[in-house]
Amino acid sequence: MLVYAVFSAGAATQAAEHLRCRNSVVVLWPKLSLCIFLSSCCSCYYISPDKKTWDESRKDCQARKANLVIIDSREEQALIKAFNKRTWFGLTDRQVEGTWRWVDGTSLNTSYWVKGEPNNLQGEDCALVDNTQQHPVVAWNDVPCNHTNSWICERKVMFFLTTLSLSKFHSL
Repeated sequence: MLVYAVFSAGAATQAAEHLRCRNSVVVLWPKLSLCIFLSSCCSCYYISPDKKTWDESRKDCQARKANLVIIDSREEQALIKAFNKRTWFGLTDRQVEGTWRWVDGTSLNTSYWVKGEPNNLQGEDCALVDNTQQHPVVAWNDVPCNHTNSWICERKVMFFLTTLSLSKFHSL
């Protein structure tokens, strides 16, 4: 399996190390945050340097023609955790308390909640990756949606890079 990762900020260093240790290829570019291209799927990520509420974060993602990240594999969760930032992602139980749904409306099937979470203390309806957790994957916590945190946007890409030259991709 071949993976390309595209980074723009120093905050991506740990994620790059995570990819390198999996015999992947890491490529750095100044214009994009992170793109991962696998034979089965492709996503580009934006890792915010700012902090906003969950709703403001989602609106920012939508303005980028993306959405808050939907974490649908252990590898993706490990990658997101490796950024070592406390970040919003696209999971909420606002519609029905205790029924967690992704921003695309799908149900939560696999989760990476910290022990004792979600617990809905103080009306906690939005999920974030908690960078204070020592486990390499388990890191989800529910928090009030009006708190401010960084966020990660995901945009699915519908093409595979093998047909593009790296110089053409660099100019995107």
